[in-house]
Amino acid sequence: MEKYAQLDMGLKSEIITNIGNCYHQQNLYNDALEKYREAIRVGEISEEINYIKAKNYNNIGNLYEIVKTPKDSAYYYYCKAYYYFKNDHKNTQIQKKNTIGATICTNLGELWSTKNRIDSSKYYFNKAALYNNEAKDIILAAVLEHKIGVLYYNSHDYKRAEYHLEKAKTVFEEKEDIYKLSDSYNLLSKLNKILGNEKKHTEYQDLLFTVEKKINTVQGSSRAATLDNVIKEKNEVFRKKEVRLYWIITIILLITLLVIIFSVYSHKKKEDSSSLTLLKERDIIQQKEIEANELKLKINESFEEVVQLAKDNSPEFLIRGVSRRNGKYSTLSIKSIDFKILIEDLNNILISKTSKLTFFKFVFLRPNIISSQMNMFLT
Repeated sequence: MEKYAQLDMGLKSEIITNIGNCYHQQNLYNDALEKYREAIRVGEISEEINYIKAKNYNNIGNLYEIVKTPKDSAYYYYCKAYYYFKNDHKNTQIQKKNTIGATICTNLGELWSTKNRIDSSKYYFNKAALYNNEAKDIILAAVLEHKIGVLYYNSHDYKRAEYHLEKAKTVFEEKEDIYKLSDSYNLLSKLNKILGNEKKHTEYQDLLFTVEKKINTVQGSSRAATLDNVIKEKNEVFRKKEVRLYWIITIILLITLLVIIFSVYSHKKKEDSSSLTLLKERDIIQQKEIEANELKLKINESFEEVVQLAKDNSPEFLIRGVSRRNGKYSTLSIKSIDFKILIEDLNNILISKTSKLTFFKFVFLRPNIISSQMNMFLT
């Protein structure tokens, strides 16, 4: 299954590369560049990844050779393509492999030719010829002949230039390659004008005019199809972005809604908890107040009862008073009185020799005062 998946990725990458070539022919260089890079990404899991990279980096080099910017970008991508070609050890299709090798070396030779580096140019043209001997690609051989002819043309070696250009032209005519014929006819027309051969010059001019009409016709129909394809791709990309944006917004809204619901729930729960705590505290306070009132009531009732017994000089005063003193309500809060008044009251009680019950009443009703004042007196 994995092997079939790799084959599918290799085939898909090849299709994407061909789409990029169509864009290239229609001068849609940015779209072509995008497709070549996409082909490399798609082919990453393929066993032919080195071949795919070599082919597409070579195509990218062709694009930069046309636009000329950034400087030396074409040379960089040609060298990168050549590196992956040399490291394509898994490719068992020798002819296919050598074809891309010959193509890369041909482009490098042409690049050095434009820089008037004749020796470097010939070096790569010779390597291209060696690779193509294995590949046996007739069109590629003709392209190599044409580019060698351009090299000699730029070097002003017109006789050699004519020889190689004529060889290339013959193959292009047999294969009816109108794009390459356009280049051949254009250069041969200029060459014959330089050589003073007006008849051939005029002949190639007419051929060039005819070929360019065909190119315009083909490009007109293919450009419409290519533009339709570009529009469809752009619309599909826009649609996918729109759908992605919709889902992102939906997810953000859902998360926001959940956060709001959680916050409201937490706040409500906190409020309920606070209200419950407050109610419990109120209940406790009310309970304490009730108990305090009951206690106060009992204290007052006991105190008033004892006082009444004291006033009545009842013998039950000692029993009830002591039981109250030793029980729950023994602590009575009585304000301090003047020490002299206290001594005077005691003297009157003792001198008048009143009943001991009166004395005990005094002691019961004012125990804290007697104790503290006696301590101060003794001190």
